[in-house]
Amino acid sequence: MILYSRLTVIVLGVIAYSLISFFPRILDAAYAAYTVYGAGITPALVAVFFWKRATASGGVLSILGGTTVTIVWEIVNKIQGHLPFGIPAIYPALAVSLVLLFGVSLLTPKPPPEKWRAFFKNKDLTP
Repeated sequence: MILYSRLTVIVLGVIAYSLISFFPRILDAAYAAYTVYGAGITPALVAVFFWKRATASGGVLSILGGTTVTIVWEIVNKIQGHLPFGIPAIYPALAVSLVLLFGVSLLTPKPPPEKWRAFFKNKDLTP
């Protein structure tokens, strides 16, 4: 298990270094990071607290989808020298994140009430 942890740290370090060396300025990297957070993580985080039907699978795929679209969009922007279709990465990343969140959550089994009950005032509601 410790070997797996060490390899994971090395792989993530290489990915982080390659991504940070990809951006010419720190503000470009910060913009991409905030786009990942805003489009990839925030929809899943908000859904957990406000939608009883949200599932772990939907949340994880939502985060992965939003993050992947943001990274690919930034790479294409760097290669082409301009934004694809003139659209900032936040819009397609948010769209993919939301589609995956709702789509996967609706296609997977409902979470049991024990998972969401503590987050809602009216304990008698069902999803």
